[in-house]
Amino acid sequence: MNNAFMMHASTSPFYPLFAALDINAKMHEGVSGRNMWMDCVVNGINARKLILDNCQHIRPFVPELVDGKPRQSYETAQIAVDLRFFQFVPGNTGILLKAMQRINTLLIRANCC
Repeated sequence: MNNAFMMHASTSPFYPLFAALDINAKMHEGVSGRNMWMDCVVNGINARKLILDNCQHIRPFVPELVDGKPRQSYETAQIAVDLRFFQFVPGNTGILLKAMQRINTLLIRANCC
């Protein structure tokens, strides 16, 4: 009740945004939050597998081969925790973009901390 009262009493136009961020942070706290994020990762991996298996003209921006095997042949649980499945080697995918180098740099930085 107090939160609803404050939403209409505050002069800040950002109060609903701050309240939503606070609730979001609480939802993602602890084990349940990690499980929720892992479910999102698994859904994304499964969607990419379906696209790789069924689409010819649309390709997800992920390496198609990992250690010489098709990416979709690996178990989803393994893909979710192994950075090899998200690293790009310029030239392997046929797309030479500076973004690939930036993505690898960000993955390396995220992995080291």
